[in-house]
Amino acid sequence: AATILGTSYLYSEDFEKAIVYFNDVINNDEYGYELVDDMSLMFTSAGEFNKESIFEINYQLGVHPEMNAYDENAPTNRLGYTSSSQSFTLPCWITPYYLSPYTSVKVSVNEKTAVGYYRKYSNWDIIDDEKNLPDGERKSGKNVIVNRLADVYLMYAECMLRKDNPDVEEALKYMNLIRDRWALELL
Repeated sequence: AATILGTSYLYSEDFEKAIVYFNDVINNDEYGYELVDDMSLMFTSAGEFNKESIFEINYQLGVHPEMNAYDENAPTNRLGYTSSSQSFTLPCWITPYYLSPYTSVKVSVNEKTAVGYYRKYSNWDIIDDEKNLPDGERKSGKNVIVNRLADVYLMYAECMLRKDNPDVEEALKYMNLIRDRWALELL
């Protein structure tokens, strides 16, 4: 709840109130949140409900398989699938990385459609193609991460920079915690 309240205050540009809630998420040991250093746990099935995850929507395969992928009561995730007109262009962050460290664009194009998958919603870590999902390509058991600690760090940093008396040093501290784990140059 603190993450949602902090986000709401940030969007309302009440940075001081947002900071209070983000501080609670960051510093309250009872929550047990921490940045995950093992990148194999980020946006993968193995990493569902990890220590960085604050709020996830849980999806399951095999529960009510008779339900259509578009049934709003279906316990499967169809967010990873994108389809549009032939003029549809896939940005680089939509291309899948099926069981490979290299980018490979898997787009089937015919007269009317192009199809792509959002990597963070796909099952790239456990299958070689979404078509190989047991219940069909539009039914995935992959959870959707709504809030994670890294997001809170960045929103907290934004508040520190946008408040009446900006604290650049504090903002950089939290931005650099995230940059450091991705082996990026620190600011």
